[in-house]
Amino acid sequence: MKKQLAKLALTAALGLAITLTACEEKGGGSTFTDSRDGKEYKTVKIGEQVWMAENLNYDVKCSGCYDKDPANCGKYGRLYDWGTARRACPKGWHLPSNEEWDILYKFVAGVENTESPSETAAKYLKAKSGWNNGNGEDKYGFSALPGGVEFSHVGDSARWWSDYGSYNPYGRITQYHYNDAYWPSPEGDLYFSVRCLQNGADYAAKEAEMAKEIEAEMAKEAAAKSKREKVKKGTFTDARDGKKYKTVQLDKQTWMAENLNYKVEGSVCSGNADCEWGRLYDKETAMKVCPNGWHLPSGKEWKTLFEFTDGDNNLKAKGIWKENGDFASRCLDTVEDFTDDYGFSALPIGWGIRENSTDEDGDSNSSYSFGGSGVGGNWWNSAGSYESIYGNDGGWGGSEFEWSYWGGEERPEDGNKTYLLGVRCVQN
Repeated sequence: MKKQLAKLALTAALGLAITLTACEEKGGGSTFTDSRDGKEYKTVKIGEQVWMAENLNYDVKCSGCYDKDPANCGKYGRLYDWGTARRACPKGWHLPSNEEWDILYKFVAGVENTESPSETAAKYLKAKSGWNNGNGEDKYGFSALPGGVEFSHVGDSARWWSDYGSYNPYGRITQYHYNDAYWPSPEGDLYFSVRCLQNGADYAAKEAEMAKEIEAEMAKEAAAKSKREKVKKGTFTDARDGKKYKTVQLDKQTWMAENLNYKVEGSVCSGNADCEWGRLYDKETAMKVCPNGWHLPSGKEWKTLFEFTDGDNNLKAKGIWKENGDFASRCLDTVEDFTDDYGFSALPIGWGIRENSTDEDGDSNSSYSFGGSGVGGNWWNSAGSYESIYGNDGGWGGSEFEWSYWGGEERPEDGNKTYLLGVRCVQN
């Protein structure tokens, strides 16, 4: 995702400047053509500010149409995550700051409600039609439409991003059931609309700041590429059963590039008769199952791996992971993006549970259940805790395909249930 954002920012920075004809105050308007895709937007001058009079509809990754319907993009514009919103406006325009939104609200409210302009501002900025519960007067030609929030509430409410800073993005909102315009809580992982504001004479410093961000992203990608080029791949044969494993040296660590597949009591296949993705082991077995010269990695060693690769999705094996969640409503890379450039080939082996019970004759029995295969993987660490990676956040505890580091805490056992997870060995 970061690479796409850097490319988007670079495109915007190098785009052709567009000259916009000044508009009359209070309703006068002109048009602007985005040179990147040829889309034309109405514009309006309100006070000393020149705004787009329509929501941005620039098609880029980390944006989407409500209900996946292009007609909604045509009517309401696209919804963007905040990182993309900051870079989505075309050359000569920018994502408004909090202060710039306030200037608009106070000007629009005028003398009627100078101290608390939100209610008046919303009434005057909302379009005259299109709102399910209360249209506005559109006094200034801003024509705010209810494009929804986080791919929901279309026709009822609308939010627009502001450029508040790297760590505290805020949205602006016009709510459906009353006229109001205010600050909601900080929310950086949502999808809102974008209204672009034309750059003023004082915007040069902001453009310089954006250029530095682009440069930093490009430097980060160059460093990652350099690390990937230094990866050393090899093989290892387990003397116990003759199985050969691929290996990969990442910095000072050498890992098995496959899940362990040593058949021993306390292990089972993850629903696959041939154990093609390796075996699942109970905790007691996992602590001692790695071959001579290798060991079960500690939480710290897993964390070192994570930090070296910067949580990159190319740790995942190609063409195997399934989507786990609603990819239409989150800016998450899809399974096609996994390139496995580091050769680690993480597999979504899921997990198993062995449940022990005693029958009427007093004999012990075990039953097995499995989950997460194809969408998630879990591996033991030497503290008896586990490391996890999933297709997306999806309620699993990972986020945007990042690894979950559990800090060596004990994996809880539940009564007669015994958990079965994968094993990746690291060389001594």
